[in-house]
Amino acid sequence: AQIESCPDALASQLYPGVFARVSSANNLLPLNLRADPRLNANIVRKIAPDQTFQVLAGPACADGFAWFEVAYGLTVRRGWVAEGEKTAQGADYFAEPIPGR
Repeated sequence: AQIESCPDALASQLYPGVFARVSSANNLLPLNLRADPRLNANIVRKIAPDQTFQVLAGPACADGFAWFEVAYGLTVRRGWVAEGEKTAQGADYFAEPIPGR
């Protein structure tokens, strides 16, 4: 299966069905889980670095980000996360796939 990317966003590494984690490579900030795939959507919860989730759908392209619908936690909260952003240094991936899961 070919991984889809959004035109204004980073090349996607995530795809539906993959397990992923919040990246701690560039910082230790939590990742916002939002109600909808847009920056001004309500934050449902924050996912801490290195916590895992499953990608359900995506990407949805909005506000310069690739958004993925994910399931997170024992109570299975569903919401949308932004995969990452382009920076002056190149790429800052907020989430990354977990190999072999």
